[in-house]
Amino acid sequence: MQFKTKILPLMESLQLDKEFLRRDLNVGFSGGERRKLEILQLKLLQPKYIFLDEIDSGLDVDAFKAVANLIAEANTGENTFIIITHIFTILEYVPINTVYVMQQGNIIKQGTKEIIETIKEK
Repeated sequence: MQFKTKILPLMESLQLDKEFLRRDLNVGFSGGERRKLEILQLKLLQPKYIFLDEIDSGLDVDAFKAVANLIAEANTGENTFIIITHIFTILEYVPINTVYVMQQGNIIKQGTKEIIETIKEK
């Protein structure tokens, strides 16, 4: 029952069909499909701490928007997201309190979402 009421609608929002779940976890998934699977798990499990390492890689434009919107929806205010990305566009879609910019393993900037604009200008 939960499959029809909870899992299937989430899969549809990520443009995944039922056949997706029948595939072997370690074989046959593209990078974009793996990202979608991670978001599906995020929405179902609702963890307190969420680490997203380059969640935007391997996604086409439509999938990128769907993933970004689901990340924004998953933010309950009771959880913490750590998003690692080289593509700042994803940060435009999700609520952010603090941004840390790292270079060669060191934090070189810290601030609000607005510091992203100063980085883009360089």
